[in-house]
Amino acid sequence: MGVPFARYWRAHYFDWITFARRGAIYAWAGGFVAGTVLFGSPDLTLRRAISKYHYYFSMPTLDLAAN
Repeated sequence: MGVPFARYWRAHYFDWITFARRGAIYAWAGGFVAGTVLFGSPDLTLRRAISKYHYYFSMPTLDLAAN
C-alpha cells in the first residue's frame, strides 16, 4: 500500500530550488531594465542589457577535457 499520493507526487513534484533561482534571475533582470528605463535613458538600457547578455552568455568556456 504505502503512501496514498506517492505515485502522484513522483510525477508531479514541484522543484522549489529551480523556482527560487529562476525567480531571482527574473527579478534581477526586471529590476535592472525597469530601473534603468525609469531613472535613465532607454537607449542606455538596451546597450547595458545587451552588454550584460554578451558578458554572461557569450564568454568562451574552458575545455577541461582538452577535446
